Parts: sequence; C-alpha cells; structure tokens
Amino acid sequence: MKKTLMITALVGLFTTSNYAQQDFQLQGQSLYTYGINKKSEAQGSKYLTEGFLEAKIDDSVKDFPLRFNAFENKFEHKNDSGQVIVLDNVYNKIAFSTGLTFELITYTNLENNVNKEYLELINLSSRNLFKTNKITFIDAKAPVNGYDTAKPAKYVPGKSSYIVKYGDKYFELPKKTKELEKMFPEKSEELKSFVKTNKTKLDKESDLIKLAQFLNK
Repeated sequence: MKKTLMITALVGLFTTSNYAQQDFQLQGQSLYTYGINKKSEAQGSKYLTEGFLEAKIDDSVKDFPLRFNAFENKFEHKNDSGQVIVLDNVYNKIAFSTGLTFELITYTNLENNVNKEYLELINLSSRNLFKTNKITFIDAKAPVNGYDTAKPAKYVPGKSSYIVKYGDKYFELPKKTKELEKMFPEKSEELKSFVKTNKTKLDKESDLIKLAQFLNK
C-alpha cells in the first residue's frame, strides 16, 4: 500500500558533493519509502527501459542516471551510493542522452477529463505532438477448474494515445475523423479536406505529425 505522506528529499538524499556543486536540487523520496516494489514479482516490467540512462532534468548542466516507470508515470534516479530515488512530478522536462524526451503536460482527454502527466515528445522541433507511454498491471488468476491453469501477475504495455498542442492547450486526439472535426469545429471543413487529401490515418504516427503541423499553422 502506498504511503500517502509525501516526504520531500532535497539534494542531501543523494549524498554526493557533485550534485551540490551544480546547485540543482532534486525533489523526491526513496524507492523503499514510496513503496512501488509491491508488485516486483510480476512478469514483465513497469519500466520503459530497465536500466538507468543519462538524462538532463530541466536546465541541469549535469546528467543524472534516470529511468521511467511507465506504470506509475514517475522518474527514478539512482545516486552514487546506489540508492534509488522516486522523483516528484515537479520537473517540466526530462531529456535522455538517447534523444528520448518527456515533458510534464496538462491535457484534456477524450472523456473531457484533465490529466497532468509525463508525455513523450514526438516532434522535437515543433513541440506540438506528444505520446503517452502506458504500462498496465494484470492480477494473477487462479485456475477455475481442474482443466484451467494459473496465470501469474504481469505488466503489459498499454495502448498509446497521442496528444496534440493546439494554441496554448493540449488535447488527446480521437481515432475517428468525425470526432476530430467536432473537437476543432473552427477548422472542421479544413480538417475534412486535409484528411481526405492526405489519406490521413489517425493511428499512424507519421500522419499525426503532419496533422499536428496543419492544426498549428
């Protein structure tokens, strides 16, 4: 069970003078305190990558070893002493040395609910298209009869959604053209023509990049 009391840990948690010299304070709490190892015996992984990769946080000069917990939508840092720290969701940008970049975005989903989470930035130059990285947890299943077999608990990749920036707001893109037209009524006719002319598929990332560019002309 997660503890609801959030313990803020500044750079002192990292016990390394190098970080202090950067004057860049990281906020978070230990993995043990946060309690996200409760499903550690499940098959699969809750991480986008199991290993820690070098990344810059906001305007940090130094790189920090990080990994993304897609199940919790949290970043974890491993300090020089081997302690894993779960970072608070207070940083606007995480840029890995591999080119993978996340931003903390507030957006409206298809159910008209407002979410705030880390999203993968798809087009680095325009910054108008993002993607969710979801991992879901499936509980273990006991056999229901003598012919059935037990199924272990496991983490499985979820379906990604795409988030478009339109003006100064962000919206989850629908899968159907008619819903897309309703979402942006002021561009309804233009969208209909664009989708038809370009044979746009709303589940194809390369097409969505072009669509995002069109919406933000």
